[in-house]
Amino acid sequence: LPMASLNDIKEKQQFLVDKVKTKRYLRLKMHNLDMSILETVFSRGDRALSAALEYAWKKGARFDAWSEGFNREIWDEAFSASSINREDYLSEKRPEEALPWGHIIVN
Repeated sequence: LPMASLNDIKEKQQFLVDKVKTKRYLRLKMHNLDMSILETVFSRGDRALSAALEYAWKKGARFDAWSEGFNREIWDEAFSASSINREDYLSEKRPEEALPWGHIIVN
């Protein structure tokens, strides 16, 4: 399945916030959406992403799982310089489509 659109995710997050705002004993923490996109791209990624990964590293991307270390601009530039369209990794996959990990054989 495709990753939900940013607007859908924002609507769902707002729904949750609205539902719990009167509950003082609950506190919601939302994951950074730009980081979620990056995580989705790499979880579905293939060898083509290595160029973007190296580019981002050379531009200073470090500890990007930590929100204070994440810099979206570096990743935007890395994908652009590597001619990688993130939407290709975020979209729905057809059942017959080869997956990057499909060559792995588990005994």
